[in-house]
Amino acid sequence: MSTNKFDKKILEKITPDGAKTMSEKKKTPTDSLPTTPDETQEEEVKREITVLINGKRLQLVEVDGDIHFADKDVGHGLSVTKKGDMIIVAGAGGNGNACGGRFMINARGGQWYKGGAIIQEASADESAGTGTNGDSSTQESQSSTGKTDTTQAGKTGVALSQCLFGDHIEECHGNVHIRARNITLDAIETLTLMAGEQISIQAGPKGGGNLDMRSGQINVETDTYVEKITANKIIDGTPETTRLGYDPRTNESTLGWYNLNSNITGDYKLAVGGCMEVTVAGAPPPVPTNALILNRTVGYSLTVALGSMNLSTIAGSALIAIGGLAFPDEDSLKPGSLDIKAMTSVGISAAEVPELPSAPSAGDINIRSLTKVDIEATTDVNIKAKKDINVEADTGDISILATAGKIYLN
Repeated sequence: MSTNKFDKKILEKITPDGAKTMSEKKKTPTDSLPTTPDETQEEEVKREITVLINGKRLQLVEVDGDIHFADKDVGHGLSVTKKGDMIIVAGAGGNGNACGGRFMINARGGQWYKGGAIIQEASADESAGTGTNGDSSTQESQSSTGKTDTTQAGKTGVALSQCLFGDHIEECHGNVHIRARNITLDAIETLTLMAGEQISIQAGPKGGGNLDMRSGQINVETDTYVEKITANKIIDGTPETTRLGYDPRTNESTLGWYNLNSNITGDYKLAVGGCMEVTVAGAPPPVPTNALILNRTVGYSLTVALGSMNLSTIAGSALIAIGGLAFPDEDSLKPGSLDIKAMTSVGISAAEVPELPSAPSAGDINIRSLTKVDIEATTDVNIKAKKDINVEADTGDISILATAGKIYLN
């Protein structure tokens, strides 16, 4: 194909610089091919896309890596921090007010929590969460005596309620401390308190409160029972006290410097299977103003106002020693015998004698009767004196009668 000079000039005018003709385009460009291989990029380009939502009432914002989905007006919502914390604010939280809404979870498949510490605060008063009323906020303080003072907040409603249709098990590997104004443990059948080492019950900050127990029967099974009573012990009612001790080693001791007063209107019966020993020291009381017996000259006094007094021994003997100790041997006291020993004198009186017969001298025995004195023996009556024997009749006669024998006078 040939082209004249005119056509070439026209093509040069309308063809831009660097344009190629069709013939030139069909040629294979060998000289313009790249001589170096393809290059690879070592650094990867990272792209971060942030999507923010800003609605009329709700907004989703990011502040220093923390994501907040909250209500614009009051501030409640959900926050996820870059440290891994999840914060849920339920209810009004703006203007520096505390949380006041409700947070409800309905998990059909149950709940499982595994994490760190749990801090929970609940209030039954609606105004206590917002803090609009100073009197309704809960203020709890504990004094040095241990008494807890709490305001009126939360006393008119339920702050926490749980209803479980099954067993409830809590396991704590530390200390459990429950503090409330009033605590009630209500068990339909059995309430059991178990401790590995010790159970302590204290009423009052220093033990000065009241401990009330009401039960039809109290069973106590222990090795050692200790009571420390610093004030009074009162048993009021109509109880029946029975103490059973089947072990021969059972022993009951009453020790101490104190008074013992038993004042009953009924009968008193004491049965002793073994021996019985009563020792009266007659010492002054430890506290003079607390003496029950004012006459301290009498160490032991036994008075029967109405009725008789019976002192008997079935298979043994009786020894009465006055003014000293007496330890009789087997030969001196025969079974069924009565022995009376006095350190100074013995006085015996009968009927309405104004006073006991006086026995000023040691070793005297005086017998005084308002009417008569009879001495009768089935065998012999021996009267012997180292000195004189005086027989005196003021107004009557003196009769000496020997029915079948003789009378010897020397």
